[in-house]
Amino acid sequence: MPYAINQNVTVQRELPGQIVLSVGYVGSFGRHLERAFDLNPGINPAACAADPVCVRNRVFQGFVAPQNFKYDPTVFGGLGQQSTDGNSHYSFFRCCCRRGFRTV
Repeated sequence: MPYAINQNVTVQRELPGQIVLSVGYVGSFGRHLERAFDLNPGINPAACAADPVCVRNRVFQGFVAPQNFKYDPTVFGGLGQQSTDGNSHYSFFRCCCRRGFRTV
């Protein structure tokens, strides 16, 4: 089951001279995220770029250059698969120093 966790912590200190120092961390991570990918992508795009017939017929590349695919594209076409093995990670550190206004 996909899930994500978010974290946030901030510490503030007042320094002499009405200066406020703020240090913080924000982070998140996700596990078992859904991921989709193609099982039959073109495996040799450089060969197609070098062949004018393949470039002209890019939409029909599976028929004019079947050697560029792992599986016969005239039989299998696009083979898509989804899985839940994706991960994500985000980290952010923030440090801020502000000087306050004097009150009269």
